[in-house]
Formats: sequence, C-alpha cells, structure tokens
Amino acid sequence: MKKLNKNNKGFSLVELLVVIAIMVVLVGVIAPTLLNNIEKSREARDIQTLDSIAGAIQTAIIDEGVYKTVSDNNKKVMELDSLYTAAGTKITDILAKPNVEKDFSGTSVENSAKIYYLYVDGKITVFIGKSGYAKPSTEVTDIADSDALTGKRGTVYKVTR
Repeated sequence: MKKLNKNNKGFSLVELLVVIAIMVVLVGVIAPTLLNNIEKSREARDIQTLDSIAGAIQTAIIDEGVYKTVSDNNKKVMELDSLYTAAGTKITDILAKPNVEKDFSGTSVENSAKIYYLYVDGKITVFIGKSGYAKPSTEVTDIADSDALTGKRGTVYKVTR
C-alpha cells in the first residue's frame, strides 16, 4: 500500500470562515465605540471654538464699551417675569440687545451655521446652530430654551463665560 503524503500548505475553508466570523464580530463591537469617540471629539472641538468666540466677544465688549451707555442709564431693553433656563438660571432683565446674529461659515455648506450671543448681567452666552435650531428673536425664551437641546453636531451648543 502506498502512503499518500499530504503537504498542508494552506488553511482549509472552515478555518478561513471561522477567522472571518471572528473578525466580523470584533468589528461589530469596536466600530460603534470608535464612531462615538469621533463624535465626542467633534463636539469638544466645537465647544472649544465657542469658548474662544465667547472670549473674543467679551474682549470686544470690554474694549469697545458697547454696553456701557445702556448699563449706565439703567435702561432695560426687556423685562422678563421669572424666566428660568434649563440650567436653572433665573433671568430677570436684560440691559442690552438680547442677541446678535453673526454668520459663521465652515469650508462647506453643511458646516455653515449661525452664531448668537446673549449678554445678561455681565455674562456672555454663545450659541451656534443651524437656522432650524437657534433663531435670532426678541424673545429670549428661544435662546434660553436651547439649553435643553442635545449636543449633537448640527444642533445647538452653548458656552457661558
């Protein structure tokens, strides 16, 4: 009887299928975590940008004295009856223009957004959002209510300084 000499120089089909199945399971577990981390880093970058913008606006207001005459005359632009933001901050009156809209354009249309800032009792709150999420208005509740919005890209972020 002649012995057949088998030279196994490769993997069998079953072994390859098992390895592919293990890789699919690992990708299915790891991919959502990686995507979530990417989204969090984008949000952190956006919030950091807003903090820089808030600092620039605060510096401009101090340097230019934009709100000095309004504050010195104690003229209230608007009186509010116990308006609370989602964070629990009570806003009673505003001694300046409630919000100013500025254009903020990224490198593409989907990155373009609007920036709004609110100046209340010496604190500046900056909002960034697409037109459907934050709108300039004489009603401060539009902006104050945006505190409750979720921080997903394309909605509204806010920074108070």
